[in-house]
Amino acid sequence: MVTNKADTTPANLEANAPEGLALTDKEQIAARKEGAKEAVKESAKDSYIGLTDGVLPGEPAVDRWPGKSEIQQWAHMIDWSIDDLKKAFKDGAVPDDKVAGLLALERAGQNRTDWVKLFMKQIGVDSPYEVTDAGPPYTNDTTSVTKL
Repeated sequence: MVTNKADTTPANLEANAPEGLALTDKEQIAARKEGAKEAVKESAKDSYIGLTDGVLPGEPAVDRWPGKSEIQQWAHMIDWSIDDLKKAFKDGAVPDDKVAGLLALERAGQNRTDWVKLFMKQIGVDSPYEVTDAGPPYTNDTTSVTKL
């Protein structure tokens, strides 16, 4: 039976190696050992990525606003005017974690520019993506174009 596979036994490789490139027994053992170490490292990397779902090593991420998902009692505030929201924020009546929840609701719903900017300013973030992944990469401008 004829196969297309080359004979890769150590004896055949050594016999067919160009002059000066043949490895000694010690070098072959060291190379196998190094290859095995590399294979274990690669396997460990793949396992780690699979288990952590891409989360980088180090300290676990801390949610700055742990109560932002418990927003149902505060959701009606989304319908308030900007002035009313500013007044409520000025009085300190709305905790930051609830403002973060309102930002997430706004981004997932109407996504109005002025409201998003107000919520971001209140909790001190530069991007809504620091709080939520909800919403498209733009916000909806609600500026009136007529006097009506």
